Amino acid sequence: SSSQRRDGEKERYWEKVVGEAARSGLSIREYCRRHELKESQFHWWQRTLKDASGESIFRFSLIAAIL
Repeated sequence: SSSQRRDGEKERYWEKVVGEAARSGLSIREYCRRHELKESQFHWWQRTLKDASGESIFRFSLIAAIL
């Protein structure tokens, strides 16, 4: 359905945002300020994506950026 497609698009968007934030080297607050994102929404998606995957995409991206 169209709402499921929107939800999937939203999830992919936030996966990208959370990953980019991890690789940016900025604090979440600063990253959100520069990209005009609501910090509370960022944290909600970070938790939601972690819960959905059982692993934090944020931590994974941070580790990948170091390697």
